[in-house]
Amino acid sequence: MRTLSITLPDDLYARLIHAVPPRKISKFVNEAVVVKLDENLNELYQSYLEANQDVDREAEIEEWNSLNAEPWPMESSSKKEKS
Repeated sequence: MRTLSITLPDDLYARLIHAVPPRKISKFVNEAVVVKLDENLNELYQSYLEANQDVDREAEIEEWNSLNAEPWPMESSSKKEKS
């Protein structure tokens, strides 16, 4: 377990201490963070699914990937001669 120091706006802190008993604040914050992280992960997953079904996006990726197949030019001979 880790200890974390956070900063809250005064009005939010006032709401927190009025709504949650002193010995329960850490647990409350922990649970709230878990809920928010789960929401973010779900949103990210949904965005991934939508992007994966986007035919235009996939075509664009394929076009860009074809550029990656071209070999990069080797070091110029003038650079080798200076060594």
